[in-house]
Amino acid sequence: MHSDLEQYITHLKNHDWWFDYTEDFSVWMGGRKSWEILTDRQEALDPDFKIWNQYAPDEMKRTPKENQV
Repeated sequence: MHSDLEQYITHLKNHDWWFDYTEDFSVWMGGRKSWEILTDRQEALDPDFKIWNQYAPDEMKRTPKENQV
């Protein structure tokens, strides 16, 4: 069985980082759902974005300050 952290990393590797640019609504919906799952897992498993930033393209890299309001 895969741990939550392993699943998070696999999800990061397979996520369509550019889903927001598609003209296909079903692709966009799938990407949006994937994004929501990733951001939920990130908060619990990767609060400093160290793992996130290993797999995200440069335009999608984040810092902990971005999570603060």
